[in-house]
Amino acid sequence: MLAVSCEKFFDKQPYTAVSDQMALATLADCETALNGVYSSIRGRYLPEGLSVYDIMTDNVVPSGAWRQTYLQTYRYDFSAENEVMYNLWFSAYICIARANNILEVIDSKEGDEAAKKRIKGTCLLARAWAHFDLVRVFAKTYDPATASADLGVPYVFTTTLDMKERNTVQEVYDNLIADLRTVVDGQLLVDADVNYLTDAAARLLLSRAYLYVGEDQNVITEYNNFQTKYGATYSIETNVSAFEKIWTEDEGKEIIFRVPLASNEYSLARSMRDFWLGDNQPGGAKPEFIPSKNGTNGLIDLYEAADVRLNIFFEELATAKDGNQLLVYKYPGNDKLAGNSYKVNAVKIFRYPELVLNYAEALARTGNNPGAVTAVNSIRTARNATPHVSFANKDEALEKIYLERRLEYCFEGHYLHDMKRYQKGFEHVMQPGSHLTLTPLVVSPENIHWVWPIPIDEINGNTLMVQNPGY
Repeated sequence: MLAVSCEKFFDKQPYTAVSDQMALATLADCETALNGVYSSIRGRYLPEGLSVYDIMTDNVVPSGAWRQTYLQTYRYDFSAENEVMYNLWFSAYICIARANNILEVIDSKEGDEAAKKRIKGTCLLARAWAHFDLVRVFAKTYDPATASADLGVPYVFTTTLDMKERNTVQEVYDNLIADLRTVVDGQLLVDADVNYLTDAAARLLLSRAYLYVGEDQNVITEYNNFQTKYGATYSIETNVSAFEKIWTEDEGKEIIFRVPLASNEYSLARSMRDFWLGDNQPGGAKPEFIPSKNGTNGLIDLYEAADVRLNIFFEELATAKDGNQLLVYKYPGNDKLAGNSYKVNAVKIFRYPELVLNYAEALARTGNNPGAVTAVNSIRTARNATPHVSFANKDEALEKIYLERRLEYCFEGHYLHDMKRYQKGFEHVMQPGSHLTLTPLVVSPENIHWVWPIPIDEINGNTLMVQNPGY
């Protein structure tokens, strides 16, 4: 609804000049306005959710029933008119504007101080998170040698309608880390409902940000701080049934934050399910994409037979076109959601194992291979995968951690960004049941499309905006 109602406005105004100002006369008004912040978070992750990030990798190939959904995005031949890029840019800056609208007035409001802290912390976390989502796709990977010159995205602190120029990558990360440190160090948030942004979510995002900028010791410190504070609250599910409930019932002690769904929003999440399952079709499922299985670097080929993730994340189902197919089943539908006729799931955004894998990677980069082995094995053992005995050196450790991140976090939006961080390329290999008429696709680490184009409406409406090279 928001995207439709604002469409004509944004044809004339740059997204970074978005003003979402509304009258916030009281603390209760600010509390109500938080609903808009959460709504804009849902807008960023629904309807596509995290799906597009995996569509752009070798985790999947188009199915035989593919309708060329996201053809340009999949083929890495997108332009500044691409709808996926438009939607992310637009929804992220809407979130930022709504958070800033509250932040500009919250300190002046009379009322319960704990509520004021929580509202302020939520907005700072939402603002930092939205900028993080933007900078990792619309800018180069953080490189300490060039980050102070590389163009990032505008880091917006106000709701004024002035045009914004791009901050450097260094400035964006410095600002978002500062926002997160204010939340964490000021103890602005508490840990409570997984449907709301909490201190634990802020700490996990802080760990992720430090990892992306190569501040390994801070990653280690934040892991230890998290364990001290939340070691009894969040942990890796060692029980297979409990692990499966993360996906079937959207609950479990690994979940730190999930995007909740009201019953009138189920249709928004339907397209994510359709990408992977495409069910409710005559004759069987018609998925848009299927997991890669080609005998080499296909996703399915990387799991051990006993790994519980293989049986939980994937399911062999009858399809309308290609007979029985192994399909992505990480979002099978939560039958506990009332009126869930679309069989959707809440999207799990922050999950505890990421903190462990961030920690393992930081240990490996600082030369603590034994510690990295122990951290990775805490996940592999829980998933019934063979534990590692040792890592011979840092390079082997990082490759094993990179693989574990792929196995654990497929279809949760991490793999594309990990490939970019690790400067990896990939090749799509067609397989039985895939769209065999497509020409082979090879994406090298040098491909310009690892950095997405600034949406053309932003370029046209903001004279200070500079487009990324090649678009």
